[in-house]
Amino acid sequence: MNWNRVETVEDYWDGPRQGYAFLDGGLVFYNCIWSEADDAYSDQFIVKPIPSYYLSAVREHWSIWRRWESAFAAGKTTKETHPALPADKERNQELQAMLSLVEESTPDGTQKVTGVFRRLSDEAKSWQVRWIE
Repeated sequence: MNWNRVETVEDYWDGPRQGYAFLDGGLVFYNCIWSEADDAYSDQFIVKPIPSYYLSAVREHWSIWRRWESAFAAGKTTKETHPALPADKERNQELQAMLSLVEESTPDGTQKVTGVFRRLSDEAKSWQVRWIE
């Protein structure tokens, strides 16, 4: 199994839980499955194929959040502005609306897989994932 690039980690709890990554060369939206029996996140993910033309929107949306995160860490903004700086708020809402439609869809090729994530760099928040079917 190959390691795949993780584009975003949009939800994190003891590891990446939701975001965008690659699987077999194609962009996917990944979402971790909650285990009711264990009352914890599992290592199983639902991955949905996403058309490649959404990649630029995914990256722009992630960049907006990263700018907010940097400003918040530097004390230049407050939690009330989350998830985007005021200058980015309108564009962030547009991107979120577009990506939410994609995330909530059920396209052909949706599958359940095990995800093993590894962090490449703390500063860059860079990750890779190995999907195991």
